[in-house]
This record gives sequence, C-alpha cells and structure tokens, in this order.
Amino acid sequence: MLNTKAATRYAGALFKSAREGDLIDGVYVALRSLAELLTASPRLLELLKSPVLAPREKERALRDSLGPGAPPLLGNFVALLAAKKRIDVLPAVADAYHRLVNDYRGLIEVEVASAVALQPAEEERLVRALERQTGRKVILRKRLDRGLLGGLAVRYDDTVIEGSARSSLRALHRQLLKVRIPLPARDADRGS
Repeated sequence: MLNTKAATRYAGALFKSAREGDLIDGVYVALRSLAELLTASPRLLELLKSPVLAPREKERALRDSLGPGAPPLLGNFVALLAAKKRIDVLPAVADAYHRLVNDYRGLIEVEVASAVALQPAEEERLVRALERQTGRKVILRKRLDRGLLGGLAVRYDDTVIEGSARSSLRALHRQLLKVRIPLPARDADRGS
C-alpha cells in the first residue's frame, strides 16, 4: 500500500514535468521499457536495491539502461529514485504514469473476462455502454476465462462489475441459505 501511494506521487510529479516539457510520450516509452527490464530481471532489481552498490553506481546503471534516446527528464527522475533508495517502486510508477497518460487523453482500459469469445456486435454494445458509463474512450482488453459459467466479469480502475453466471449462482446460494423453511410436525410431536 505504501509503495502504491509513493508510486502514485512520483508518477504524478513525473507526468506534470513531462507534460510541461511536451515529453509525455518519450518519457512513457522509456519508462515502460525500463520497468519491463526491471520486472523481467528480479536479480537486477535486487542489485539496484542493495546497499552494497553506491547510489552513484545505481544512477549510472539506470541511466545506461535508459539508452541515449531517453529524455533527460527521465534520467534525472531515476537518479532521484536512486538517491532516495526507491528504485523498487519504479515498475509501479510506470503503471501509475500509464494511467495518468490515459486519463489525460480521455482513455480507460477495461478488462473483460468471458467464458466464450464475444461476438463483434456484443463487443461493440459493451464498449458503447462502458463509454457512456465512464465518460471516456474505452480500450478493451479481452480474455477468456473458462472458470466462468457464462456472462462477463468487467474490471476498470477500482470498479468490478460481476455479471457472470457464477456470481449469480453464488448470490442465489447465499439467498437460499437465509431462507428458513418450517418443517412439518411429526406424528410423535403432535402427541398421537
């Protein structure tokens, strides 16, 4: 939770500076590339977090990883993270920065899980409904989930819309468990 808050703050500051310098895309591409490198190389990330490596060496390694085409703003940013010993938040910063870029452009990524592939007409109706609901242009990320019995599970931002058959059956099950059905009196209980 603390890393998420720190990542969001760092991403916000980086985005503001990138916007002011008209560097949003350049920073995004280089930041995403660096975050992917660190995520794919856990040993590299551990080395960069290690107190054995001096902050200047960490900064140099990070700047070298960015490559010559990266905006200097991002080089300064990763140097700041190295100095503050917060390299570990860099992948989360990249994710938060990505969300800020989408917000800035009026976009929202929506993940839709379904038991079977959506038909083009269903997909189009879903996108239109989500765009009305969110007020943003939807980027649909579809995936098949054989665990669903039917229906859809939709996720975006902090919202989950569970319209699957499995969730409906769970809700029905919970309701049935609450129902009390009186049992008929047995003959022995009636005093016969």
